[in-house]
Amino acid sequence: LRDIQSAAEQAAELTHQLLAYAGRGRFKVKDIDLSGLVSEVGRLVEVSLPKGVVVQNQLSDGVPPVRGDVAQLRQVVLNLIRNAGDAIAQDGGTITVRTGQFDADANDLKNAMGAEGLEPGQYCELEVSDTGCGMDLETQQRMFDPFFTTKEQGHGLGLAAVLGIMKGHRAAIRVNSEPGGGTTINLLFPPSEHAKHDAEEPAHTI
Repeated sequence: LRDIQSAAEQAAELTHQLLAYAGRGRFKVKDIDLSGLVSEVGRLVEVSLPKGVVVQNQLSDGVPPVRGDVAQLRQVVLNLIRNAGDAIAQDGGTITVRTGQFDADANDLKNAMGAEGLEPGQYCELEVSDTGCGMDLETQQRMFDPFFTTKEQGHGLGLAAVLGIMKGHRAAIRVNSEPGGGTTINLLFPPSEHAKHDAEEPAHTI
């Protein structure tokens, strides 16, 4: 019975990943604090990382909220940190997770995935970087393809799900990597319309 339950849970997880990649996942949308989300996820994922892998958080308190589904964005952070941990493997190294704001110009968005329809301006940024093995250009071009993996044991859906979730949130992904030089993945989210409205609201004087 335990084996049946475990197999069913794994099948359900794969189904959720496929739905996320296809942009068909069910979203429960609300304003989300990216720094708070990273803090929460970090406590969950650190215990599953290979020994010798250290996670460092550089979280800003001034990042506006983003509009999204907390469960889906939690999955994004989990997948990216786990993937970074696998890239470091047993050699030991550091994963740095950073939040902040990014002023994206047209060239930044042109070179990003999922940026169709996005305009230059201020974005909320979540960055995951590692000191792992890095990727060549061919691997970078395929890294978000479903069922593509360079791992001995892997289904190749983790990063595919990340791309699908980001597209569902109208957010963009930038990747910077080279063999032996680690990998940095930047996620760019439009700030919540509520945050925009608050910023545009004129100051009241007494």
